[in-house]
Amino acid sequence: MKNTKHVINPKGFRFKVLSLAVVLMLTICTFFVSGNTTTLAAPVSVYLSDELTPVSVTGDIEQMTPDYFSYNKNQSFYKTQLSIKGVKYEKGIGSHSNSSIKYNLNGQYTKFTVDVGIDDQVAPGHGSVNFVVIVDGKILYISPVKKSNEPAEHVEVDIAGKNTLELVAFNANDNIDNDHADWADAKLFK
Repeated sequence: MKNTKHVINPKGFRFKVLSLAVVLMLTICTFFVSGNTTTLAAPVSVYLSDELTPVSVTGDIEQMTPDYFSYNKNQSFYKTQLSIKGVKYEKGIGSHSNSSIKYNLNGQYTKFTVDVGIDDQVAPGHGSVNFVVIVDGKILYISPVKKSNEPAEHVEVDIAGKNTLELVAFNANDNIDNDHADWADAKLFK
């Protein structure tokens, strides 16, 4: 019986590895040049105030003062730039307690995000609002009592496959005086 050993020829082995590397590189380059790439797309976000029009808006302030409204697109309650604790916002909704702003989502969105707080127009310590997010009739978020001169609270709510979004500003502790509720940087994700 003949004793045979497998001996690797170093020159031949290096050539095979180098050839394999070149073929692999050419395959990768062809893949990318031909456009056959798979990338994970970042979620697309749109501003709620630009994307949807409320299907209903109700509020106490209209009954008390006809020139005031519970819904102001991209403006505070007093129709100035939205601002919470010194942070300015270009987009969002200015409202007043007690109010409800309702939207039809038609199952088109996955997530809703917003920064909630009392607008800077209100003197420090005044105003008292609970912000409530209701989706398909279920309360998914209730803020602690928010007062002026407090930082905004960031909210994220899963709305995948949901049909309605309702934003409610409730008077928290006393009367509705100075309850200038900002739904700032409100976004829907697709």
